[in-house]
Amino acid sequence: MGRVYKRGRGGASATMGRAFAARQSGAETGVGGVEMGKRMDDRVTGLEERIAGLERMIDDLSDVIARQDKEIETLTARVAFLLEREAGREAEGGGGVILGDERPPHY
Repeated sequence: MGRVYKRGRGGASATMGRAFAARQSGAETGVGGVEMGKRMDDRVTGLEERIAGLERMIDDLSDVIARQDKEIETLTARVAFLLEREAGREAEGGGGVILGDERPPHY
């Protein structure tokens, strides 16, 4: 199937977060502005770390889904093959039913 579940790593979110923090810390003036800018930087850094962890988790889950998709395709093909093979056996008439006292063919 032509599905692609893989996402690229890295991202604009970390860059955007740093740019936002730089604007915020540069815009702070007056008494306590430096402290407030530091707190904002710390919050943004914490959020960036959480986002990076979530992106990693999404990538890992995407890998699992892609692997499962391939496995489902393989199993579907095997089932189709087995169904065709069984249909061929039934058409040949070789798949008889064992009656009462009759010995099975493996004896």
